[in-house]
Amino acid sequence: MGENKLVVLERMPDAMSAYALRNRLEAAGIFAVVEGAESNITLSYVGSALGGVKVLVPQDQLTAARNILADRRDPSDDVPDHDWICQRCFSEVDAGFAICWKCGTPFRPAEP
Repeated sequence: MGENKLVVLERMPDAMSAYALRNRLEAAGIFAVVEGAESNITLSYVGSALGGVKVLVPQDQLTAARNILADRRDPSDDVPDHDWICQRCFSEVDAGFAICWKCGTPFRPAEP
C-alpha cells in the first residue's frame, strides 16, 4: 500500500564524502544509497552541473538521518595524527587520513 520511496538527504561535493556519509548512516541502522558518484568521477568537470552526488534515504527514515547530520562535528577535529584501525573493515590507515582507504568509513576518535 504505502510505498516508501527514497528521498534526497544531502548533496555532497564528491563521491568519497557521499560514501563516508552513507557508511555513517548505515552504522546507525539507516539504509542509504549514493546516486551520481560515477558521473561525478567520470565527468568531474561538469559533476556539479549534474546535481552533484546525492545521498538518499527512505522517506520514513529521513528524520532520523537528519538527526545524524545535525550531530556531525567539524571534520578537521577528526583527522588523526597517528595510524589507526578502521572500525568497519579493520584495515590499518595512515596518520592524517580521516577516511578508511578500503571501505570509506570515517575515523572516529576514542570517546573520552
